Amino acid sequence: MLGIIENFFKNAKIPPSMTPAHHGLAYQDVEIKSYGRLLKGWILGEGEEKVVLVHGWGANREVFLPLMRFLAPHFALLAFDASNHGESSPYWPVSIKVFWEDIGAALDFLGGEAYLVGHSMGGASSIIAANTYSRVKKVAALAPFASTEEITERMMGVLPSSLRKRVMKRIEREVGFSLKEFSPLNYMCRRKIPHLLVHGEEDETVPVEDSIRLKEVCPGAETLFLPGEDHKSILASETVLRRVEEFLRKS
Repeated sequence: MLGIIENFFKNAKIPPSMTPAHHGLAYQDVEIKSYGRLLKGWILGEGEEKVVLVHGWGANREVFLPLMRFLAPHFALLAFDASNHGESSPYWPVSIKVFWEDIGAALDFLGGEAYLVGHSMGGASSIIAANTYSRVKKVAALAPFASTEEITERMMGVLPSSLRKRVMKRIEREVGFSLKEFSPLNYMCRRKIPHLLVHGEEDETVPVEDSIRLKEVCPGAETLFLPGEDHKSILASETVLRRVEEFLRKS
């Protein structure tokens, strides 16, 4: 079973292959301390309002380069690699709670209030962070999952149900928290701040139904569901990029 657990927490640790300079954007490399871990990131942009960009599982800060082109003229941006991702420190086991801790460290690094934009695991952890860290003013979650427990079970779909239950219990012992309780569904709209949910209707990694469920517990949340877009394509969709920019700039 230990081998199953190790494989479950294994993620691709791929450094960025491009920087904001590839899009003509000036930037600075930064290092952020997070619970003894060292996170690598970029700071760029020109505005007074601050935005933290949080990538998903197995990705790195590079995925937000298309969005940076839209946001950099209006905001001060911080994009970082989460623990055990990209160029940041190795760490095991990485969980949604580790992502949440890293977001808190990024907010501390910036100081003051900020907005959050996250994708996939980064979107799910950003929802929790936005509703637990008082300095977050808005959150835009792209393709977030609704339940940490359910997505973990989906990832183990090939295993027999009896083994899945045993693995789930072992995972909870390793990460030190309840997967059911530490889920976006339990945090959505605890704080009365603007929320935006964006999801591709062809998403096979995290189905659009997850965002629909999040909307149900937070009727005031704004939504954008896109036909023909999937889990990754929304990151480059001009419709999405413009909507996120509009959401963040709206007073």
